Amino acid sequence: MHEVNLQLKKLLKGDQKYIFIAGAGCSINSPSNLPSSNEIMEEIINFTCAKSEIESISKLERLRFETLLEIIRNQLDNDLKIIEYFEQCKKPNIIHFFLAEMINKGHAVITTNFDFLIEHALIQSNNGKEHIHSVITEKDYREFKNIFEYLNTGKKFLYKIHGSMKDILTDRNTKEYFLSFIKKIGSYKSEFDLFFVEPYKGVLLSKLLNNSILILIGYSGQSDYDIIPILKKYHKLKRILWVNHITNDQGNSNILEIVKKSEKPPKDMDNLDKILFQIKNQNPNVEIFRINTNSIKFIKNFTDFEYALNTNDFSIEFRDWLHQNVEIPNMMMKYLIPHVLYFNFDRFDDSFRCGIRALEYLNENDDKNHKLLILNNIAWFYFRMGNYSEAILNFEEALKISQELGYKDREIIYLSNLGEIDERIKNFPKALQRYKEAMKIVEETGNLTEELRIINSIIEIYEEMQIYSEALSFSDKAIKISEKLGDLKKKAIISNNIASIHHKLENLNLSLEYFQQSEKIFRRLNDIRNLAICLNNIGTIYQNFGDFSIALEKFEEALEYDEKLNNKEGKAWHLSKVGEVYLNQKNYIESLKYFIDAIEISQELKDFRCEMKFHNLLGKSYYYLRDYTNAMNSFNSGIKIAEMFNDLLTKADFLNNIAGCYFMQLNNEKSLKTAEESLLILKLIGLGKSIKAITLEKKIMNLKNQIKL
Repeated sequence: MHEVNLQLKKLLKGDQKYIFIAGAGCSINSPSNLPSSNEIMEEIINFTCAKSEIESISKLERLRFETLLEIIRNQLDNDLKIIEYFEQCKKPNIIHFFLAEMINKGHAVITTNFDFLIEHALIQSNNGKEHIHSVITEKDYREFKNIFEYLNTGKKFLYKIHGSMKDILTDRNTKEYFLSFIKKIGSYKSEFDLFFVEPYKGVLLSKLLNNSILILIGYSGQSDYDIIPILKKYHKLKRILWVNHITNDQGNSNILEIVKKSEKPPKDMDNLDKILFQIKNQNPNVEIFRINTNSIKFIKNFTDFEYALNTNDFSIEFRDWLHQNVEIPNMMMKYLIPHVLYFNFDRFDDSFRCGIRALEYLNENDDKNHKLLILNNIAWFYFRMGNYSEAILNFEEALKISQELGYKDREIIYLSNLGEIDERIKNFPKALQRYKEAMKIVEETGNLTEELRIINSIIEIYEEMQIYSEALSFSDKAIKISEKLGDLKKKAIISNNIASIHHKLENLNLSLEYFQQSEKIFRRLNDIRNLAICLNNIGTIYQNFGDFSIALEKFEEALEYDEKLNNKEGKAWHLSKVGEVYLNQKNYIESLKYFIDAIEISQELKDFRCEMKFHNLLGKSYYYLRDYTNAMNSFNSGIKIAEMFNDLLTKADFLNNIAGCYFMQLNNEKSLKTAEESLLILKLIGLGKSIKAITLEKKIMNLKNQIKL
């Protein structure tokens, strides 16, 4: 970035096609005197939040105006009367009249503002409004998508990209679209969740931007979710001029050109510089200038026209208007709104605290929907903390209210949540009861997707309880529902699960049949992630059959997909499976490299349990190669990991393997000592009478006899 010695008129001269983007800063100057968006947000927070929470809420990073509006709309101001404040101001300033003049000259003006001051400037200019259209709703954007066909007939347009409660040029009510738009963008937790412009807007805007000079005025770029992404992606602009307003420039005006550089932007850049740098990096051929000047001074480079401004300033204070026109929130509401705000920004401790306070202020006259919201969130907090008993109490109370209000969809959610908690605490009969109650309600609603989700939860529980007949019965229902939905992927996943159940029951032929059904569907869908899992299962069955050539083929194909997906976890597993096949085939040297590679990846991933398994396999390969030193090194590495997890059974197995190595080295004393240590562990964990322990006792007796000889 560097300062350039250019006159503004040189950047603006000629018969150029201009597009203006007007932000909230355009409406601050006299006589409009509207507060800035930050000031309005501050007043809304002061009005709706408990005093104890105001400072903390005000400091929430990336809290968008639209997010705040949506929460207020949901809890307090359903019709968003707050926005009607902007209607009260009918006194456009010089910037609004200038933008109106630009529209009348055929240039495009896009605004993110909720006020009507550009429209009032158009009306007060006496140029006639019959040829001017406000583009507000989705229907408008679709109707005027071939925008130049209309521009060529003399029509003029104002584009209100963030919507509007009404179209005052035609007395058209656009409130329904506006509320739905606010609901959509306000429901996202953070700015990073919603960087986009709707496709129907994009079609029209991309045509306007093509080969044009874009001028941003009164626009900060903060908390933006559509304009900035457009500028980053759209590379057919000729030039971008971003006017950074200076209230009293007093000769401090300057023009900075943004130049693409390979290095990262300096750390001392302000937010606007960072935005411009990012736009330039993605659009190196677009000229980008930051113009630090007074906005009024800037527009005088376009026109010498003197506008007839209202001599009296707009004087309605937003704070006063709020108290006179919006329901004053009670203390319950003043904690409920911070509760929701904190929740949306993952400030869970603060949200929990405010939720508890809101419940304390609840009374019989308060809307039960508010109590339902708080109970749901508090139950979720308890669930997250692992306090399942409190989570159950709150979800059960929420369930009771849902039943009183006849909210079937909420009943399903709370029953499912309760079922999940019961499943976690291993109360399987109660979990099944909850899920089956939820399923009855779902069957009444005919929501097949939700029914399938609940059935899958039931299947998981029956599998956990090892009641495989019931798991298979519900799996058949799940298959039929997936077929009704036409959801091939879900059908393949369910078939894969059925195959796994049959594999546990040692119905290997039936298991293979279902796995192969899944394989066909995943190939058809080109779902290589799930296909790799399925191939692993098929390979394992062929391995059980002793058909190692087909098993190897399946594992190697799965490994190829892991490479394509950069799925390191899958790659480590399938490397070990290939190694296992070579181990089965007594090709011990070939197996070594696969186990070693698998161990390296599992170490990189810190997947210690898999690493432990792979050390066991590697140790066996060395053992069969009679390399007992390396075999014991691998087994000892496995023991260290087993001790990390206090996995005594696996440690006993490794010790038994090491005893075998010592025996092969004719070191009977160490073999005996290690075998006895292994047996002691088995006895400590209650497996002293297991077949494994009995076999080990016989080995110990033989060793003792040989030592005596």
